[in-house]
Amino acid sequence: MSINIVGSKGDKKDPAFRYKMPALMGKVEGRGNGIKTVIVNAADIAMSLHRPTTHFTKFFGCELGAQSKYDVKHDKAIVNGSHETRDMQQLVDRYCDLFVLCPGCNLPETSLKIKSSKKEIWHVCKACGAKSMVDMTHKLCTFILKEAKAKKARKKKDKNKDKTKKKKKSKKGDAAAGEEEGSAPKEEKKKSRSKKSKSKKKEVTEEDGMKNEDENGITWYTDFSDDAVKTRKVAEMAKLAAKEREATDADLDQTQEPEEILAEQVGRLKRGMAGGWSDTKVKVEVINLQMAGGLEKWERLRIVFNAVLGDEKGPADFVAAIEKNKALFASMMEQLKNGPAHLLMCILHFFTLPEKEALSALVAVFIQTFYDIELLTEAHIRKWWGDTLDDKDCALMSIKAKTQPLIDWLDESDSEEEEEEGEDE
Repeated sequence: MSINIVGSKGDKKDPAFRYKMPALMGKVEGRGNGIKTVIVNAADIAMSLHRPTTHFTKFFGCELGAQSKYDVKHDKAIVNGSHETRDMQQLVDRYCDLFVLCPGCNLPETSLKIKSSKKEIWHVCKACGAKSMVDMTHKLCTFILKEAKAKKARKKKDKNKDKTKKKKKSKKGDAAAGEEEGSAPKEEKKKSRSKKSKSKKKEVTEEDGMKNEDENGITWYTDFSDDAVKTRKVAEMAKLAAKEREATDADLDQTQEPEEILAEQVGRLKRGMAGGWSDTKVKVEVINLQMAGGLEKWERLRIVFNAVLGDEKGPADFVAAIEKNKALFASMMEQLKNGPAHLLMCILHFFTLPEKEALSALVAVFIQTFYDIELLTEAHIRKWWGDTLDDKDCALMSIKAKTQPLIDWLDESDSEEEEEEGEDE
């Protein structure tokens, strides 16, 4: 089935529209941590949009906060996690809006002009002749610029190789011309040199090493003593280690920070909850988001926590949102071995967000609200208060210190209960 290339706003079923692309075909494979969504016809869609399949595939990774790659051998795109075909098709429309359709005439007759030196990407429309810059704030732009720079470097390298080959050919041509003028035939020279080298060869021993004489009469010596072999092994291992470090650094450049991935997953969950997802749907999607982003298991609770409370402004709003989503918080905590401790860590991390630092005085209110709805007990809070945070960032410690009034309140409650018991006796 084909649909019109109109982005997210036009009529996809207009039979008179000239520009069409195949509808996306998604397929979920695997399970557990290995679950993934395969876009079977990614190459066909990219071809109809006149865009590289690598750009098209990377866009899903940027939007979903998941790892994505194009398998050239099997001709398919792979995105980590389980994603519905309907949602993926909406992302294709968004890709068209940002990187295919002309902002002026809204037709897909554009090509991307990449200026890697200036870090700019431009739409050049063949229909209306307009030139307009792509939204450079999108993360795909970074990938496109890096790929263009690497491609340029490869071209330069290939060009230098061609020059070297041409020089060698010209030298061989000069040598052949010299032979025609009266010099000794090349084959005879080779035979004489081989006879000469054979006569000079010696037996190879571990003490003496090995001597070889090349065509130019230079004698090369290879030392096979234990010390020499050991030295060569150490040098080879150092080279391999350096190559591995370079490869690791290159991979790190293309990956996102965990906090960035978490923020993207929180945004996706917010959009789903705003669209009317049920609690069951939320639980399933949170697991998919956590695995797709490569996050730790306890951060499922953190994704839910930030999504539910991220948009609230004041104490009353926070308390109402916590009480409204009590069942969801309880369900997410049941999935974890030490749910209460992880909930308390979610509260601390929540107030380290740049937009929430000003509200960090409310940390005691948060904990007391969870205490009032019986998701936290006094024992949980006191154990957490007594534990030392193993974290290099002092921000968590400073926020934890602001819960002192709550601890004092618990102490006072305990002392009052003891006094009442004494009076009863």
